[in-house]
Amino acid sequence: MKILEVASSLKDWGGIERYVLYLTQGLAERGHEVEATCPPGSPLAQRLTATHHRLALRGKHSIVALARYVRLLRSRKFDLLHVHFSPDFLMPAYAARLTGRTKVVLTRHVALRWSARKTKLYDKVFDHIIPVSHAVERKLRESGIPAEKMTVAKAGCPALSRSRPIEETRSELQMEGFSIGCFGRLVKEKGVETLLASDVEAQVHVFGEGPRKAELERAAKANVHFHGYISEVADAMGAVDVVAIPSVWEEAFPYAALEAMSL
Repeated sequence: MKILEVASSLKDWGGIERYVLYLTQGLAERGHEVEATCPPGSPLAQRLTATHHRLALRGKHSIVALARYVRLLRSRKFDLLHVHFSPDFLMPAYAARLTGRTKVVLTRHVALRWSARKTKLYDKVFDHIIPVSHAVERKLRESGIPAEKMTVAKAGCPALSRSRPIEETRSELQMEGFSIGCFGRLVKEKGVETLLASDVEAQVHVFGEGPRKAELERAAKANVHFHGYISEVADAMGAVDVVAIPSVWEEAFPYAALEAMSL
């Protein structure tokens, strides 16, 4: 099968981006011909080994993007177009309908309901919908998506492996005693301040960057340490005693949990 994974609005390096990367690799290993769209210079573009097209979507109703997807689909003749993130939903799907040949599948990565208007539109536009967990499936059924139009395919990731001994990493990161690790973007919905406001006496090590970093650093107690972005997640995650996921919104299937379990 010839598949186009659509990631033209994915500019960060979070769970959905990792999902797309692992999916392209897994589908290729199974013998499919896989290509992707992604913004030039993005973290995903830097990591993709599959053929990828430099295409950035700056608005969900971009006529320019629609025209580019129409040209791409006509020239490459894909069997399946697969979208993952809201800004990318409509223009690639409309392009597939205009070219008339390509089936369109949507993977839903968040456990939030759709409005009645979106439910009606997406039910018409997409041939099938893939929730990444049963929690997501329940929300979509509550929204009005028919059960027979969905197939749950849980998120997955390659098992992480440490590149060096734990004690070496703990020494470098100045981890002493029982240590709690928090991994992810420093944004409101990830709830890092909930963890920092707790009465825990253990050492707390926060890994990640984001717009709330300075604010969180000002509010942090002496037992909290910020390490910023790290490239070797496996070493740091494998060195802590507990991985905390203090999200304050409904996580669908957090990669931090998958990665921690793999260690």
